[in-house]
Amino acid sequence: VKKAQLHKALNVIHGEVFGVSKKINIAIFGHGGVGGALINQILKSKNDIEKRKGINLNVFAIANSKKLLLNKQGVNANWEQAIIDSHTESSVNDVILFAKNNHLENLIAVDNTASGTFHNNYKPLVEAGFDLVSSNKIANTISHAFYKDLRVHLKEH
Repeated sequence: VKKAQLHKALNVIHGEVFGVSKKINIAIFGHGGVGGALINQILKSKNDIEKRKGINLNVFAIANSKKLLLNKQGVNANWEQAIIDSHTESSVNDVILFAKNNHLENLIAVDNTASGTFHNNYKPLVEAGFDLVSSNKIANTISHAFYKDLRVHLKEH
C-alpha cells in the first residue's frame, strides 16, 4: 500500500474486521427533478438500507453548475437550503480533492445534469477512484468510440 493511501486502506481493513457497515460515498452532480428526487430517496431510505443490507449510503457532495455542497458526514434533509446558502463555487476538482483529503472510499459519481460537456469530467473522476452512474441523456448518446474509451479507462483504474 502506498503511503498516501495508508489511511484509506486502514479504514477499509477496520470496516471488514470489525463488521462496520460498508460506506458508499456518493457525489451527485445536478439536483433538478431527477437529481433532487434521487437525493431525497437516498436520504429517506438510507437507514432501512443500512439495517437490511449493511450498506451506509453517504451523499457527501451535491453540485450544480454554480454551487457545491460538501459534507464528509453526509448531507441531511435540509440539503436544498444548504446548497442555496453555500458560497463554494462548483468544481469537480474540488469534489475529487475533498474525497482524497478525507480518505473517502467506495466512491460513486452520479451525473444527473443535462450538460453536453459534463462527460469531460468522467475520466478525471474515474482516475480519482470514482465509479460512474449517469442519467444524462446527452452523455449517454455520445459516440460509441467515447464509450469504448471510457470502458478501457474504467478497467485501468
